[in-house]
Amino acid sequence: MRALKRSTSNGNRAKNANLNGSSKEFPLQVMVSKSVRRQLALMCADRGENIRMTVLRGLRAIGVRVDETELAERRGRRRKE
Repeated sequence: MRALKRSTSNGNRAKNANLNGSSKEFPLQVMVSKSVRRQLALMCADRGENIRMTVLRGLRAIGVRVDETELAERRGRRRKE
């Protein structure tokens, strides 16, 4: 919590920079049980989306501002010819 307070101590400027969505991305790791990981993998397979997209949709559902552009597939898929 201290790191969060320190990073936002610059007032509204720092807060707005984070909420407006910057193009730079940062890694986020979460330790979960095997059963949670399996449920997530099955949910992703059913929806046809990657884990990143599913997690971002979940974060959006609980009130985190996630821009629509962040939900786009980042990897290009090869076309079958």
